[in-house]
Amino acid sequence: MIAFFQLREAEQATPPAVTSAQHYFPALTGLRALAAWLVFFHHFNPFPESSIGWRLAREWHTGVALFFVLSGLLICVRYMDKVELSKPWWTHYLRNRLARILPMYCLLTCLTLLIIQLRPAYDVMGLWSHYSTTDKWLVAALNLTFLRGFFETFVFTGIVQGWTLTVEECFYIMAPFLLLGLRKTAIALLLYPVLILSVGAALVYFAHHRYGFFNSFTFLFTLTFFGRCIEFLAGMGLAYFLLNRPKVGLASTVYTWIGLAWILGIMSLMAWVDDPALAEQEVNLPLFISLNIVLLVPGISALYYGLIREQSIVRRLLETNLFKLLGKASYCFYLIHMGVLSKFLEFHVTHNVLLRFVITNAIAVVLFKSIEEPLQQALTRRGAYA
Repeated sequence: MIAFFQLREAEQATPPAVTSAQHYFPALTGLRALAAWLVFFHHFNPFPESSIGWRLAREWHTGVALFFVLSGLLICVRYMDKVELSKPWWTHYLRNRLARILPMYCLLTCLTLLIIQLRPAYDVMGLWSHYSTTDKWLVAALNLTFLRGFFETFVFTGIVQGWTLTVEECFYIMAPFLLLGLRKTAIALLLYPVLILSVGAALVYFAHHRYGFFNSFTFLFTLTFFGRCIEFLAGMGLAYFLLNRPKVGLASTVYTWIGLAWILGIMSLMAWVDDPALAEQEVNLPLFISLNIVLLVPGISALYYGLIREQSIVRRLLETNLFKLLGKASYCFYLIHMGVLSKFLEFHVTHNVLLRFVITNAIAVVLFKSIEEPLQQALTRRGAYA
């Protein structure tokens, strides 16, 4: 909403509101925890089946959209005025991006593949035992290189929810080029979706592979960067607006509450029109695109704008030390919340979803403090969490 409707005006704006060095927004760090929790309860619905709460929780996959818009926002704020097409810059940029994602993902992926090889019952999707030895090695390679997200046959192998990391990595690679165009004109944000979607459509139309490489338009729009690019671009648009507006704290909290109401309204609408009987069948693609992508991102943009500029009770809550810690640990939480750990907790600890939620958060914090944060700091040689 903020990102797209005031782009031209922002080009003649007053001095920057946020410099790329000021890239840390505590409330948005806390929000990462909420986004990850939405995905958890989407996968492990705690409400009675067919109840209003159950139907609404089925739409909490929108936590993924919150992450995608946030990625676009933060990458743009951080790198808008720093992009260089030079080998040293790219080395530094890719090292920092991979240091954020790769270590924990590789460790947990190797552990997951080892466990499901030894104990097939821990395989969430029940696919591993059906693969040939050759396909198992192929799955391992595609998972560790983030390439599995291009193949519909293998997209849900390994750490199932890790398909989103292929989407993120595509954005990380393309972001510097997108930022260079955006530095010239904000209108580029309106052209990028056409260009990116055209490339994706060409891949679907021309690519034919027995492992489902860009196998369908449903796959394109739901599980790849080419189909989900609008979410990232919305975040970039919001960042562009913030970078070109004077930093002022707003007395009201209108954007925060409009954003929350908008997001809840879209999720409620999805819950109302989405037929539970079709839950295991192919998604209604036009409905998914219009609601989950096009109509949802204005609400997310408004919420993020409010959390950055307004002093609301929501912002104060998300800026507490507890939420900041849980937000920083949200990547670990996201990686472990569904997979071998969830199976272990279900088989040996408890069937109670809320108790498993608490345990998973505690384990995520331990993993973050003991492994993820030290590894990232060692790889980037920086003290601050990125």
